[in-house]
Amino acid sequence: MWGVESNEMRARELTEAGYRVLEEDATDGEFWRRVRAAATVDLVLLAMPQHESNMLALEKLNASGFSGRVVAVVRHEEEEAELRRLEVDTLFNLYDGAGILLAKRGIEAIGLPHADDE
Repeated sequence: MWGVESNEMRARELTEAGYRVLEEDATDGEFWRRVRAAATVDLVLLAMPQHESNMLALEKLNASGFSGRVVAVVRHEEEEAELRRLEVDTLFNLYDGAGILLAKRGIEAIGLPHADDE
C-alpha cells in the first residue's frame, strides 16, 4: 500500500515516519498512466479533502484505462451521485456514524458507561 501526497514537505515527513508515500499529484493524468502501466495496482482509494480533486482524479484514472477497484470518500449526497456517475465502485460517507461516535465520545468524556462497556 502506498499513499500519494502532493506536498513535498508533508510527503517527506510521512516517509520519515515510516509510511510508503509517493510525492505525486493525484489529479495528474500522467501519474495515472504510470499507475496503469505498472499493472500492479488493484485498488485506489480517493480521500482528498476537496471533492473536486477526487472527481478530477477519478476522471484521469478512468481515462488511463485503469481496471481495478475505486473507493472514494464523500461528505454529501450530491457528491455520491457525481462519483457514481463516474462509476466509482464503493463510496464511504464521512458522516456515516459520526453522530453515534460523537455521542459515545461525549459519554466517555463525562465518565458514564455506554453499550460497549457492557
